[in-house]
Amino acid sequence: MTLTNEESEFVLDYIFQCAEQEHSERGTTLIASNPKAAEVYSCIKQALAKLEHMKDDGCPDKLVDLTIARLKLATVNQSSPRKKLS
Repeated sequence: MTLTNEESEFVLDYIFQCAEQEHSERGTTLIASNPKAAEVYSCIKQALAKLEHMKDDGCPDKLVDLTIARLKLATVNQSSPRKKLS
Protein backbone atom coordinates (compact mmCIF):
# COMPACT_ATOMS: atom_id res chain seq x y z
CA MET A 1 0.00 0.00 0.00
CA THR A 2 1.39 3.41 -0.96
CA LEU A 3 0.35 6.88 0.07
CA THR A 4 -1.19 9.32 -2.35
CA ASN A 5 0.42 12.74 -2.77
CA GLU A 6 -2.39 14.24 -0.70
CA GLU A 7 -1.87 11.73 2.11
CA SER A 8 1.87 12.40 2.08
CA GLU A 9 1.16 16.11 2.39
CA PHE A 10 -1.07 15.48 5.41
CA VAL A 11 1.70 13.52 7.12
CA LEU A 12 4.29 16.21 6.38
CA ASP A 13 1.89 18.95 7.52
CA TYR A 14 1.50 17.09 10.79
CA ILE A 15 5.23 16.57 11.30
CA PHE A 16 6.29 20.12 10.47
CA GLN A 17 3.16 21.85 11.76
CA CYS A 18 3.15 24.07 8.68
CA ALA A 19 -0.47 23.96 7.57
CA GLU A 20 -3.96 24.69 8.72
CA GLN A 21 -5.15 22.72 11.71
CA GLU A 22 -7.54 20.67 9.56
CA HIS A 23 -4.64 19.27 7.49
CA SER A 24 -2.63 18.57 10.61
CA GLU A 25 -5.57 16.75 12.18
CA ARG A 26 -6.05 14.68 9.02
CA GLY A 27 -2.37 13.78 9.25
CA THR A 28 -2.83 12.64 12.84
CA THR A 29 -5.79 10.47 11.87
CA LEU A 30 -3.97 9.07 8.86
CA ILE A 31 -0.88 8.15 10.90
CA ALA A 32 -3.06 6.40 13.48
CA SER A 33 -5.06 4.43 10.92
CA ASN A 34 -2.68 3.76 8.02
CA PRO A 35 0.41 1.58 8.55
CA LYS A 36 2.24 3.12 5.59
CA ALA A 37 1.61 6.65 6.90
CA ALA A 38 2.83 5.54 10.33
CA GLU A 39 5.97 4.10 8.74
CA VAL A 40 6.67 7.31 6.81
CA TYR A 41 6.08 9.36 9.97
CA SER A 42 8.42 7.14 11.98
CA CYS A 43 11.20 7.28 9.37
CA ILE A 44 11.05 11.07 9.12
CA LYS A 45 10.97 11.51 12.89
CA GLN A 46 14.00 9.23 13.27
CA ALA A 47 15.92 11.18 10.65
CA LEU A 48 15.03 14.51 12.27
CA ALA A 49 15.94 13.23 15.74
CA LYS A 50 19.56 13.00 14.60
CA LEU A 51 19.52 16.78 14.07
CA GLU A 52 18.03 17.70 17.45
CA HIS A 53 21.41 18.01 19.12
CA MET A 54 22.40 20.82 16.77
CA LYS A 55 22.22 24.28 18.25
CA ASP A 56 20.57 27.03 16.25
CA ASP A 57 22.94 29.98 16.50
CA GLY A 58 21.13 32.05 13.92
CA CYS A 59 22.91 34.02 11.26
CA PRO A 60 25.75 36.35 12.31
CA ASP A 61 25.02 40.05 11.75
CA LYS A 62 28.15 40.44 9.65
CA LEU A 63 26.98 37.73 7.25
CA VAL A 64 23.52 39.31 7.03
CA ASP A 65 25.03 42.71 6.18
CA LEU A 66 27.37 41.21 3.58
CA THR A 67 24.55 39.24 1.94
CA ILE A 68 22.29 42.30 1.74
CA ALA A 69 25.13 44.38 0.28
CA ARG A 70 25.78 41.75 -2.40
CA LEU A 71 22.08 41.54 -3.28
CA LYS A 72 21.91 45.32 -3.63
CA LEU A 73 25.00 45.31 -5.82
CA ALA A 74 23.57 42.56 -8.00
CA THR A 75 20.34 44.52 -8.39
CA VAL A 76 22.19 47.70 -9.36
CA ASN A 77 24.32 45.79 -11.86
CA GLN A 78 21.25 44.19 -13.46
CA SER A 79 19.32 47.43 -13.80
CA SER A 80 22.10 49.63 -15.19
CA PRO A 81 22.66 49.51 -18.96
CA ARG A 82 25.97 48.06 -20.04
CA LYS A 83 28.31 50.06 -22.20
CA LYS A 84 29.43 48.49 -25.41
CA LEU A 85 33.13 47.96 -25.77
CA SER A 86 34.53 49.21 -29.08
